Amino acid sequence: MNDESPIFVRGMSRSGGTLLVTLLDCHPAVAMSYELYPNLLLTERVASDVLERIEYEDVPDGRSVHDAGALLRAARAATTTQQLLAYATDRNLRTFLARLSRGGVTVAEFAAELGELARSGLDLERVSGRLELMAACCRVKMRRERKSQWGLKCTNRFEDYVERWPRARFVNIVRDGRDVLASQLHTGQFNLTAAQIGRAWAWSHERFERFAETAGDQAVWVSYERLVEGPNEEIPRLCEALGLAFDARMLDHSSQSLTIFSASHLSREAVLQPINQGSIGRWKSDVKADELAAFMGEAGEVMRRLGYADGARAAVD
Repeated sequence: MNDESPIFVRGMSRSGGTLLVTLLDCHPAVAMSYELYPNLLLTERVASDVLERIEYEDVPDGRSVHDAGALLRAARAATTTQQLLAYATDRNLRTFLARLSRGGVTVAEFAAELGELARSGLDLERVSGRLELMAACCRVKMRRERKSQWGLKCTNRFEDYVERWPRARFVNIVRDGRDVLASQLHTGQFNLTAAQIGRAWAWSHERFERFAETAGDQAVWVSYERLVEGPNEEIPRLCEALGLAFDARMLDHSSQSLTIFSASHLSREAVLQPINQGSIGRWKSDVKADELAAFMGEAGEVMRRLGYADGARAAVD
């Protein structure tokens, strides 16, 4: 299926990636499946570097793969997600299986897809095998919703995805790093210092910059601020960049029936709301001076290059 053209979304955590995926999921041709990262099919290991821990880099050293045969037997025996999760003692695998619900994939559907791949010689030792299992789960949703294109969030190993799907498109969403800092410090359990967040924010966007140098129109930038302040302009622009016909339902995502609305997700309550500007500038009240200084010490140069200087909005196109 190398002729497929999936849409992959990337962005630093708490940058609006879930909102962007949800908007794309509203398109009548596109089915989005959120965070089924292929490296979750590798066993967990303690990350020695903050960038690996935050950015989901697929680093095989010190890890092993899960037994596809044993997983298939467990999936066939389970009738509920909780029963399947009881089989998975590794946190990575539990996370992957739990996230199937974000794309509306049932245990029975997962077992059927895994069984079909196993008959074809699925090899989870290879990144291509892990990507194929990921994609098979995404296609379940695509077929159910009678759509023609699938997509989800991706890791920073863009080249792995391009090798498998040469026609793929990649969207990197960038949000004011100071607001990302505020969100990560006060929402969820990221457990990172302001300096670590700054380092990861800068590295994530620099990584996409390097990829975009050779990817041409396969690489698309989206500004979170422009998206929420001017959705009537930005969403049609994004559709054009992705080769999609704009559909007005993308402007009214909160009124539609989407799989993410009935799943567990840190951003679920936020994406249940209409597009709004409520979180822009939250750093001004939620970030302390020393935290801001530590963040800017790591991310300042990239912040300025991407247009976030002196309170300015992003200048990326």
